[in-house]
Amino acid sequence: MSWWTPNIDQNFTFYEKARFILLWRYSLIFITTLPILALLNLDLDIRASIIFSVLLCIAVFALYFLHKFKRTQPMFWLFIISASSGLIYSMYSLKSTLHYSDFVWILCIILLAFIGVKYIYALIIVGVYTSVIAHFIFFELNEHLASLHIRNNAELISLIIEILLAFIIMCTLIDQNIKFQSYSFSELKKTNEILERRNQENVTLLKEIHHRVKNNLQIVVSLLRLQREKQHTNSDRDALGDAIKRVMSISLIHNKLYSSNELSKIMFDEYVRSLIDEISSFHLGTKQINLDLNNEIENVELNAMIPLGLIINELLTNSIKHSPIENASIDIKMTFKITDEKLLQFTYVDNGVWRDKDQSGLGLELIDSLSDQLEGELEREGSQFELKFKI
Repeated sequence: MSWWTPNIDQNFTFYEKARFILLWRYSLIFITTLPILALLNLDLDIRASIIFSVLLCIAVFALYFLHKFKRTQPMFWLFIISASSGLIYSMYSLKSTLHYSDFVWILCIILLAFIGVKYIYALIIVGVYTSVIAHFIFFELNEHLASLHIRNNAELISLIIEILLAFIIMCTLIDQNIKFQSYSFSELKKTNEILERRNQENVTLLKEIHHRVKNNLQIVVSLLRLQREKQHTNSDRDALGDAIKRVMSISLIHNKLYSSNELSKIMFDEYVRSLIDEISSFHLGTKQINLDLNNEIENVELNAMIPLGLIINELLTNSIKHSPIENASIDIKMTFKITDEKLLQFTYVDNGVWRDKDQSGLGLELIDSLSDQLEGELEREGSQFELKFKI
């Protein structure tokens, strides 16, 4: 420890250390210079001498407090309040000067406030001083001008010392503010680099997770296909086939996420077309699907994509099952758009003949359940479905 650089608590942050050293050194500077100013003004103006003496006592107390308790916040307030009180008293009581140095001290106090206290309090202090300066100019300045007199050498020396001291303090405060800004920028840059690195690690990890989930679901699909081949009845094979397509629709989502740069969303148009291709290939090309896709949605969040993908899967499967017997092709029209109520509206219609609502099977029951999961409104009229939900 030296008299200029005190012992600092190792638990202090960069800002706490800088504030502590700043107050410590200011206290030392004031203890050194204020006695000189008090003595110079002793024969000139006893009121100015008293102000400097009081501020000297405060600087001594601040040095003791910092050494004893290692706390800066109370001392910032002590410096701000005591200096402000001395300045305001000086501006309104000492009539024979224009208070050149006082305006420099005001800038110093404002800078000190922005360093040592909360931003909102610093702004309040700025407002207070703005009011004080405006009041002084309008109501006191003319009286001070009328009281001016020729300064003697002692008064000029005192004024020079005070202005130089205030100017030095102001420069060091500006420098400290610049250092704070530089340090904040440097720390922000380091933090951003760390976050970027961690984000890349998380992206890689999530992609690996989606890749493994997709592979595991493909294994499930393979097992279901093996089991399907061993079934002797068409109803059992159809049931396992429906299960396979449902697992495939989920697997396709994870495959798209693994291939995508944005892990929270999927390019919706690409996913729908891929899903149709998967379902078509499952039926070995026995039926041709003519798709009219009108899509105004770029991407959909993952929590909505899985149930929506399953709904599309059920609708497509149902269309294939109930396509017109006399025509092997299936005409399907899908529309995705955003309504005026900021809802995603999904409309699906085909040229098939669907079961009545009271004869709905597992697929249609699953559509109802998934619509409830999306907290959507589902309407059906013949082979046309309309679903609205928030995204």
